[in-house]
Order: sequence, then structure tokens, then C-alpha cells
Amino acid sequence: MPILRNLNLTINPGENVAFVGSSGSGKSTIIQLILRFYDVQEGKILIDDVDIKDYNLIELRKKLGLVLQEPCLFNRDVKENILYGKLDADYSEIVLAAEKANISKFFTNNENGTKCGPFSGGEKQRIAIARAFIKNPTIMLLDEATSALDRESESEIQKILEEFQKTKTSITIAHRLNTIKNCSVIYVLHRGCIIEQGTHDELYNQKGKYFRLKKYSKLL
Repeated sequence: MPILRNLNLTINPGENVAFVGSSGSGKSTIIQLILRFYDVQEGKILIDDVDIKDYNLIELRKKLGLVLQEPCLFNRDVKENILYGKLDADYSEIVLAAEKANISKFFTNNENGTKCGPFSGGEKQRIAIARAFIKNPTIMLLDEATSALDRESESEIQKILEEFQKTKTSITIAHRLNTIKNCSVIYVLHRGCIIEQGTHDELYNQKGKYFRLKKYSKLL
């Protein structure tokens, strides 16, 4: 069965947009298509008016930063996990990225990023964000990046992300409204279609699907 149907939208450079909707509405599919984990069967995805199928896959993914709800960390130390975002980065770049992501506690005279897991949920998120910082992508993709965290950790990490997003084009998938309230445009998905779009205030005042999602679902 097709996941997305008649989906047509434009995201301008520097915009911070969000997709919300109930489970199975197609939110994460959009992220996976942009990353080319698989390709569209009909239609096109364009970046700077070029079909993403025409880009070299490695070069395309160099331009994309990704932070997931459950980041993929390797069985290596903090330094190497951050370095995965930019394999030729030097030590000073790694430390700077760790400082921006508020994870520099692992870079003391005794550790220098050599501590391995287990890491807490908040530490995993910060390492993933540091990896995105060091990569310095053109487009930032956030798929429920803070939904697994407690409120205090979520608030702290959200501030870090919002500061980073000021200089990026970003796409956010969220289950909590407080993480997307400041987005330029919010798209509401239902069964693979966009049924509402606008700012947080515009959508909330419409008393439509977005309003009901906030009232009755995990969108708190």
C-alpha cells in the first residue's frame, strides 16, 4: 500500500518545518525518503531543483544531518562516536562539537573522550547532536529527537538544537508540541496526506486535527 499520497510542498532555504500526525501517517517515511533509504515510486524529491536520484549518494548524505529518538552509537568511545560525523576532523573540532552539544564532560584530562558506554538517554542524544555539529550539514533532520527524554533533559537539548537550527534548513518530526511551537511551518499528516498547514498558533486556533492531536494524543 502507498504510504504517501499527493504530497506536494516546498521547503525554502533556512526554514524550520515540522511534520506531526498520528502513528502511521507517514512522518518518518519523509525523512527516510530524503536520506534515500529507499526511493519514491512516483513523483520526485528535489534539492535545489535537482532530483536527489541524480546526486552521488555519499555526497548527498554528507549534506544531511540526522538525530533520531534512539541514536545509533558504535561500541567505541565518545570521541570516535562524534568523529563519525566527520572522519577527517581534528581533536579540537571534536572538543568544540562536544562543547556545543553540552557533552564536554567526557573530555577531561583523565578521559579525553575515551569513555565508552553505557550512556544515558540524554548522553546518547548529546553525542548524536555533537556528531551533527561536527558534520555541519546543510539540512538537519530530527526524527523525534527528544521524545525519549525526561522533561528537564528535553528542555536542555531542545535549546541546543534550536540554536543550531538557526543557520540550517531543518525538518522535524515530533510527538511533543513544545519542540515545534517555533517552527516556520507545521504540516499535519493523516494517512499519507497533508490535511493542515500553518504556524502553531494558526493551527491551534483552527480547532482542527492539530488541535485534537494536542488534546488527545502524546502531543503535549
